[in-house]
Amino acid sequence: MTAIAYAIPYTDTVALALHGSRAPLPAVLPVLVILVTLGYRTAPRGVADAESNWIIGALVGVGALAGIELLGHRTPTLAGLWHLQDFGAPVWFACVLTVLFGVRQVVRMWPLWLFALSCASPLPLMLATAALGGSDTAAALLTAVAGAVAVFLAGRMAPRTYRAVAAVSCLAVSVLTVLAVGGQLSLLIVTVLVAAVFPTLATAALLTTHPARVNLVEQAWAEPHAHTARALGTLAVTAVALALLNPPVARSTALQAVPADWTDRTSLRDPVAYEFITRYAGPGATFVRYHTAAQPGLPALTVDVLTASDRAALADTADVIWYPSSRPVDFRAVTDRPALPAGSRIAYSNADAATDGAHSDWFLITWEWQSGNSFQRVNVVSSQSLTGDRLPPEPQPVHLFDVSLRPALWVARQQPKEAGDVDDVVVERATALAGALTRAAADPTGGAAADA
Repeated sequence: MTAIAYAIPYTDTVALALHGSRAPLPAVLPVLVILVTLGYRTAPRGVADAESNWIIGALVGVGALAGIELLGHRTPTLAGLWHLQDFGAPVWFACVLTVLFGVRQVVRMWPLWLFALSCASPLPLMLATAALGGSDTAAALLTAVAGAVAVFLAGRMAPRTYRAVAAVSCLAVSVLTVLAVGGQLSLLIVTVLVAAVFPTLATAALLTTHPARVNLVEQAWAEPHAHTARALGTLAVTAVALALLNPPVARSTALQAVPADWTDRTSLRDPVAYEFITRYAGPGATFVRYHTAAQPGLPALTVDVLTASDRAALADTADVIWYPSSRPVDFRAVTDRPALPAGSRIAYSNADAATDGAHSDWFLITWEWQSGNSFQRVNVVSSQSLTGDRLPPEPQPVHLFDVSLRPALWVARQQPKEAGDVDDVVVERATALAGALTRAAADPTGGAAADA
């Protein structure tokens, strides 16, 4: 039932992993979930009540899935960053198990739900990898830890000592594999080994050597209650409905190609590199800020260029807001300005909201293109100060607090979703620079200059 309902989002997750995502753990999460469920093969104490199971499953499922949908509309960019749609899979899985096996069974499986929710999104792994330096080795080691935890949870009915030995052994083998051949293999292959193959072998060895110890006292009822064809049909129809409500993520298939030296054709100057980007987009990524000539009485402009050898690095960070804001900021697609590159998006901080004055408000136009053999995301950033006395804020690393507790508190306070207004001078100046950059990059003679 879960495979039917969330096959499309999972296919997108696998596609990202195949194309080089630096957080491929969600692609192998179903294997780990299946392993963990092996620890719950005995029925809980109590009497099964099919009616209560349906009522509780429906109330919790409808409430949780509706909450995910509403939150996705409330903060679409943050929802995209968290892959919020993918959290519906463990919720629906829990609802199906509630109907089939009872509320008690699902409640005592709380370690599984905590584990699944922790691994459903690639964002926690990406941020944890960044905290450890951002290398592929760090990402693989964190994935190996997830595999070892799954082994420990899967051996729930085996003696605790043997569970610990199996988990530690799995972790040791995984760590040695990462350190020995991790540099020669892709991150996805290493992830499959340390988060699917090795945990499966360790769990099979543990459960074969130490089969489940069944406590007869717990067997108040030996089998789940019977299910009618109408009940199973209802679950199947609901699964199909969820599949229709989870369309594939729209992604651009082709990027505009520009020369590798396009920055040399413009009036951009004084490049400043931000080294922190390698922790998020990979060791070979760069994030460079270029400045433009100041014009008195007009907003200051800068151009930030994120360059990576793999397009997956741009996909992983597509919804990251690198600039400070007092409230969640959302990207919006640009459809009414043909001078801008295809796929351009805008975002801006709310200059109408009360702030502490520590940061200047900004307006952003961003797009992607292929520069030579590299892939780039270009950010034209404008200050909202019309006097030109304040530069746009510098890019900053993203931390877990910035994308979790801070926006959650903002949503919990039921703040009105008001993006504020941006002065036309700011918009036109940033648009003019973006159009000039596009023309300069496309001019084969190199005669254009990006002056705004």
